[in-house]
Amino acid sequence: MMRILSIFGASAALPRAASILLALCGLASAQFTPAPGSPFAAGTTAGSAGPSAVVAGDFNGDGIQDLAIADFAGNNVTVLLGNATGGFSLPGATVAVGSEPASLAAFPCGAQTCLAVANQGDGSVTILVGDGTGAFTQAATGSPIPVESQPVSVAAFAAGQTVWLAVANFGSNSVTVLTGSGTGPFSQIAASPITVGNNPSSVAIADLNGDGMPDLVIANKKDSTVTVLLGGTGGGFAKSTIPVLPPGMVQLTPPPAYPVSVVVADFNGDSKPDLAIANEGTDNVTVLLGDGKGNFTAVPGSSPIPVGSQPFFLTVGNFNGDLIPDLAVANEGDNTVTVLLGNGAGGFNQAAYNPFTPATGSPFAVGTAPVSLAVADFNGDGAMDLAIANKDSNNVTVLLNNTYVPVAVVSAASYTAPVAIGSIVSIFGSGLASAAASATTQPLPFVLGGAGVAITYSDGVQDLLPLFYAGPTQIDAMIPADAVAGEATVTVYTATAFRYGSVMLTNVAPGLFSANGNGQGVAAAQFVAYPFLDITDVFQCTNGSGTCVPVPLNVSASMSQGQLVLYGTGIRNATTPVMVTVGNLPPLMANYAGAAPGSAGEDQVNVALPASLPAGLTQVTVSAAGMTSNAVTIYIQ
Repeated sequence: MMRILSIFGASAALPRAASILLALCGLASAQFTPAPGSPFAAGTTAGSAGPSAVVAGDFNGDGIQDLAIADFAGNNVTVLLGNATGGFSLPGATVAVGSEPASLAAFPCGAQTCLAVANQGDGSVTILVGDGTGAFTQAATGSPIPVESQPVSVAAFAAGQTVWLAVANFGSNSVTVLTGSGTGPFSQIAASPITVGNNPSSVAIADLNGDGMPDLVIANKKDSTVTVLLGGTGGGFAKSTIPVLPPGMVQLTPPPAYPVSVVVADFNGDSKPDLAIANEGTDNVTVLLGDGKGNFTAVPGSSPIPVGSQPFFLTVGNFNGDLIPDLAVANEGDNTVTVLLGNGAGGFNQAAYNPFTPATGSPFAVGTAPVSLAVADFNGDGAMDLAIANKDSNNVTVLLNNTYVPVAVVSAASYTAPVAIGSIVSIFGSGLASAAASATTQPLPFVLGGAGVAITYSDGVQDLLPLFYAGPTQIDAMIPADAVAGEATVTVYTATAFRYGSVMLTNVAPGLFSANGNGQGVAAAQFVAYPFLDITDVFQCTNGSGTCVPVPLNVSASMSQGQLVLYGTGIRNATTPVMVTVGNLPPLMANYAGAAPGSAGEDQVNVALPASLPAGLTQVTVSAAGMTSNAVTIYIQ
């Protein structure tokens, strides 16, 4: 079994897992269409520069993603509450901040969410505290926080009870570093402010060298450089400067790159943070690969990736579900968003699109002067969507990712949900495997028929599922024995697409196999008659699965009670007695309930059948941990 930590977390995916899914998903695409009602009005001052930044979060605790938008001319932040379909309520709650808010960062503060707002016009940072209803108020103490000239970018990093804020000061060529706990108050560290390059336009904060301390990456627009600041336990920072267009990646007389936005992610699956930089002057994106020590170099043999005109902002997302980070770029000059799909080697391809959808391909037209992006699942389908702040059209465009085609995930025995940890599941849908294939070896393979299946647990950890069978409309797989209980996401990957479904995982979810293979009808079971241990199938199939009928059982002929041996899944983790109900008799305690010998994921339940059972067709169910299985039948002679 392979356990994969979320590729956007502190740890990275296992290379083998990434390579399997990369091989399957080389052509997987992302497809975006406008949400109902999009664009949504957001600016409060008509004809002036409006939305300058947007962030997503569940601000009112209803499990649905909301938006917070900074209004540059209106000097406020507006919250739009999501409705789970990709739409947002209007008008939303609005709170005043400083002059010309240019950037937002969300961070946890207790059970709620707080916002840091960089106010370019008055050189300050406002801290807004959420109340859990979608409303925000300015922090009671220590806000606004004076920084330096023209703060245009703010980033947040939460480590335990401590929150770090980094602010890029465009006008004073510096970065201010603040620390606090949740709602604050925040104070500058001893080394702050820190001189960087000319006109720092964007700051990202992350642990670049694995020491648990926050480090900084700053895009310096005028210098066409990136400054890396490695944080230390004493509060100081070690500085290095990297050209955005390294040797071998430049023309003889290149125009200024003007890097204006930088993000951090593991783009090549080596467990080391990398950088992507949007270059406003050269209309492209540079990718620099990290060595895990804070050093960054260009992808070997690569060139900057062309995007739209005047790219102003970029963000990371997983848009096609292949566990490899992708990029979305807001192009201020031509009013578009470019979607770039990662290839797992640190390179990107512009998104390819299914010809059967109305999408015309990347780049996508949005509002006028898009300057900020937020990534979240706005309609609850499991796919990452986009929200774009359009500064000059005073609105926010929401693009819904229609990549996912839903699948159903059920117990392979009962054909119902929930399903149990360590059990066998069936996944039903269309366009799954390219051809029918069954596993013929142990351990079970992770790929069959050109398809693979990943599961993402409620804690963000991912597994690849071992496969028993894969066909165009059904895949049978096993949930790992160390899976995490709770709501989980299942994604089926093929070479051209992927499918998505969700399922609840529980410790026990009893299901009984039927001979017809659909969880109904005669049990896939055996009857053991004593004293000679005659073993008889309780079913007979005249023309394969689906045509099975019960075989009469003569329980009274046994000198002692005969044993019914049931086969199922989702039973082995029961910590209380497993009970079997046969017909109208009181529940009988199983003589054995646990894993079936030599069968991965299959369980076995043995129960003694009393000789007094009435003749005729009789239903059988199994109960464990307060849950009851599907009903199968036997025939008593």
